[in-house]
Parts: sequence; C-alpha cells; structure tokens
Amino acid sequence: LEDFCAGPSDVQECLRRPFRVGDFAVATDRARLLAEPISDPEHPPPHLDDGLKGQVDPVVLGIFAAVEAGGFQPMPDIQIPHAHPCDRCRGTGQRKAEVCPECEGEGEVEAWNNFNIYRHLDCQTCQGSGKTYQPGTGDQCSKCGGDGRAFTWREVVDVLGAALNPKYAEQLLQMPDLEVKAEPNKLIFRSGKRWGAIMGMKV
Repeated sequence: LEDFCAGPSDVQECLRRPFRVGDFAVATDRARLLAEPISDPEHPPPHLDDGLKGQVDPVVLGIFAAVEAGGFQPMPDIQIPHAHPCDRCRGTGQRKAEVCPECEGEGEVEAWNNFNIYRHLDCQTCQGSGKTYQPGTGDQCSKCGGDGRAFTWREVVDVLGAALNPKYAEQLLQMPDLEVKAEPNKLIFRSGKRWGAIMGMKV
C-alpha cells in the first residue's frame, strides 16, 4: 500500500499513510488509489486512520461503487514507452533543494544595457522557481519518485481509452490476474482481492 501513498513532502499529511474505509485499507496520492481488505476488521492495525481526516472523499466512494458494479475485462496488451534517466536527480532518485545562487530565491532577475533596464525576467538558472537542486543527496526526487527514471513530458499509455501516466501503467502490469474497466477520466483495476484506480491524464 505504501507505494500508492503520497510522498513525504506532500502538503496533505493524511495522504502520506494508508487509511481505513469500512473493511478496507486504502492508500492514495490523488493520482492513484489502491484498496485491500483488512485481515481482521475487528482489530485493524493501529496506524490506520478512519477515512481522510474522519471523512471519506466522494471520489473514493465513487471508486468503491465502480468496483462493486463489476464489468471488468482482462488487461489488454499495452506498450510502455522507453524511460530515460530523470533530469532533475540525474538518475540518482534523490535531490536536495537549494536557494538559487543567481536570483537568490526570487525566481526573477534584472538585466540592463546602455538603453534600458529589464525587470522581472524569469531566472534561467532555476527556471523561475527560486531553487536549484543538488542530485544524489537529500530527499526523494519528486519527479521520478525515487526511481531514477522518467518518461517524456506528456507521454501517455492508452488503456481502454484512459490516458495513463506510463509509470503508473508500468506499475499496473506487475499485478497478477489483472482486470480493468474504463470509467470517465480514470481506469478501474482489480487484482485478486486488491483493487483501485489510476486517474487519466488530460491530453
């Protein structure tokens, strides 16, 4: 379940760990969701919170309903694009944020010549973010999720009309006895007693 939780730097702390919905333990990072039965619902693991901040999101309930409705089919054959080393962490899976030395964290710089002064220009060293990153040290890379690999921007994998992030499609293929069905803007999947959803990308 932990692979489907949000990363340690996510602003929503409640998504960084699994939570309970009825007799299921659920994990989500907003782009993916995975649910599996709690082995002993009368004595659930103590780390499971009851819902998200005590309330279950309607999207989560909608995925539960879609699974119960059935209509699954075997996972079709799909082609995963070739991954390349992540450009943010240089393939190390880790990076440390530092204040940009050129704009000093402002994200903007000034330039001038004999005729004019140009203000509020995006800093090209940090691409306007105010931060640069030192690969190979610090926290898990947010772009590749610590894997060290990434796919080309906007590259998607089509599964029954749902446009999936290639990394998430690759993760699905590792699940045994995989069955899927398409819903608006998402793909619902089932693997044995585990099930969940992958949100589609806008293309």
